[in-house]
Amino acid sequence: MLDTVKDYVDQARIILQDQVVPFRYPDNDIINALNLACLRASGWRYDVFMGVVPNFGPLEDSTAAIPAQMRPAFLNYVVGQIEVRETEATDEERASSFLASFRAEMVGQGGAK
Repeated sequence: MLDTVKDYVDQARIILQDQVVPFRYPDNDIINALNLACLRASGWRYDVFMGVVPNFGPLEDSTAAIPAQMRPAFLNYVVGQIEVRETEATDEERASSFLASFRAEMVGQGGAK
């Protein structure tokens, strides 16, 4: 699970309760959030990507070059980022919790949920 870019999109949709076509969140928005997570992680932890930050394109089944033990944290960031951007349905506390969990995993501040 969470081996490919499509896995991140699919799992994010489950958490966001966005599984009915037409989707509320376009695939590209979710992929962009994953790319942002990669940038954030590389800023805090050089060792995650060793200076070569992945940039995922349109939805594909390509392998997501994210360390296995960090994949749930990256999914948390994706979901939090999408929820923050959604002005109508934003639960700021929920979005903040997802983003804080990602940060804690990356920089070791407190325990991730």
